[in-house]
Amino acid sequence: MGFATVFRDLGCGGSAGAIGVLVGQPLDLVKVRMQTDTKARYRNAIDCAKSIVAKEGAKGFFRGFEAPLFGQFAVNSFVFAGESFAMRNLEPNLKHGQAPQFHNSILAGSFAGCVQCIPLVPVEVIKCKMQVDMMLKRPRYRSSYHCAIKVLRYEGLFNGLYRGSAITLLREIPAFGLYFTSYDYFSALFSGSKEKKTEMGTLVGGGIAGTISWATIYPIDVVKSNIQVEAS
Repeated sequence: MGFATVFRDLGCGGSAGAIGVLVGQPLDLVKVRMQTDTKARYRNAIDCAKSIVAKEGAKGFFRGFEAPLFGQFAVNSFVFAGESFAMRNLEPNLKHGQAPQFHNSILAGSFAGCVQCIPLVPVEVIKCKMQVDMMLKRPRYRSSYHCAIKVLRYEGLFNGLYRGSAITLLREIPAFGLYFTSYDYFSALFSGSKEKKTEMGTLVGGGIAGTISWATIYPIDVVKSNIQVEAS
């Protein structure tokens, strides 16, 4: 395992994560507000989105995006580097583009989900707190940085920035085990070959894998969001 390969995995994974945050942030904000809406303010996701536009403007969809934007570079770097590291040790003779064995996909993906929780949990805590802050009568945070400082000062490192670590691990380990396993299977299926994946196979395989992963762990994600937005 060369350093060039590791840095390539870190760079590609981090860049993909940053792009994903920019594209998915508005939907993620609606998701978190719906998950933590204990007062039943919104009838559905569309009603929630309309409320955000009416009260906060379009920029409201990007409240708290700084933490995941910069943090996801580290998070996705850990994911792809972790999966790649595990796979190179599980199947050292696997060639680039080849589909690994089913059980090794699960193990490598689960390992990636585990190690990425190191940078992920603080990012998720800050993101979730910022995303629901405007729902309060008196918003508490001016920016993601201000949120991080206040959480660390008043709630501490483990009870604050690393709040919900256990439930996040419970979410991420099966999520990425399922994701990489589904991705390897469906990308090979739609590529028509286990030896070489096509761009279309990669695209469709990634979409299906993401859907399967989220559909499976979504209830855990609801619990995680509520734990992390609650002040200790």
